[in-house]
Amino acid sequence: MRVLILLLISVSAFGQKFRIVQEEKQIKVFYDGKHITSYIHDDSLFKTAYYPIATLSGTHVTREYPYVKKPGERADHPHHVGLFFAHESVNGHDFWNMSTAIAPSKRVNYGTEIHETATIKKNSIISTALWRANDHEDLLREKTTMNFSASKNDLIIDRVTELKALTGITFTDKKDALMGLRVARELELPVEGKDQFVLKDGSISELIENDRSKVTGDYKNSESIIGVEVWGKKANWVCLDGKIDGKDISIAIIDHPRNIDYPSYWHARPYGLFAVNPLGKEVFTEGKAKLDLTLKKGESAVFRYRIIIREGSKLTSAELNQYLRTFSENN
Repeated sequence: MRVLILLLISVSAFGQKFRIVQEEKQIKVFYDGKHITSYIHDDSLFKTAYYPIATLSGTHVTREYPYVKKPGERADHPHHVGLFFAHESVNGHDFWNMSTAIAPSKRVNYGTEIHETATIKKNSIISTALWRANDHEDLLREKTTMNFSASKNDLIIDRVTELKALTGITFTDKKDALMGLRVARELELPVEGKDQFVLKDGSISELIENDRSKVTGDYKNSESIIGVEVWGKKANWVCLDGKIDGKDISIAIIDHPRNIDYPSYWHARPYGLFAVNPLGKEVFTEGKAKLDLTLKKGESAVFRYRIIIREGSKLTSAELNQYLRTFSENN
């Protein structure tokens, strides 16, 4: 009995304290009792996603809208939910922008990611989904493995997504792709302009001036570019730094050398969309180059990304380069 008690204490003190729980329409991930994220596939979402995403201590770093009407948040782009994976043009069908904001009569050239299966293996969730065109043709089968780990104050999510062609496929070069993360209002960059926001009573405002008083975010990338200039640039990684409730937050996305057209271009916007997109070359080079990815039936494309979320201090370039090295060597 004494040996068993000591073993339990050892696991609690030194083991990775993840717990993954299957529920209806979602799988929840906990760390040390704190809800870190959920794999969700609601019919109204039209895609699969991970929402919310939190630090190891439970601080949400993703936007709540449209699931929760949090006062002060932007009420734009309802298809930006948590961490998602989609593309604007797969055989001409738009999987990125599909949402309830698109009227049924206008969905002819849109598509839906339909959840199939999900299994839990230690600290990982392995899921499959069909990418189905609005005319009911199945175009792709997605298999995604999300592995969760922790190092000190860092939540580490390693994502591997395989897209297998169920027919001949062309991903037309577009900017609205590939893996997107919509961050909390506090982590946006302080930019001017008008937009619609969630009001205190949960309603949506008319176009009003952007209140930047609590906006703290700033980008940096592996090429020492900062701020809004990271958009459309190639980089091994991009990191978003800011503060929530006075605490430093860093969110980094790391590309993998085995990915298509490495290092990737980045669709990282000041209003809170943080996306990595190797399939938008024409837009990002202002027409100087183009990359239409084609797959024959049965062929696959695999994309590997590491997401790191830290609370309490900022991720340094040296730390991010080390994370890049270990990710490259072990995946």
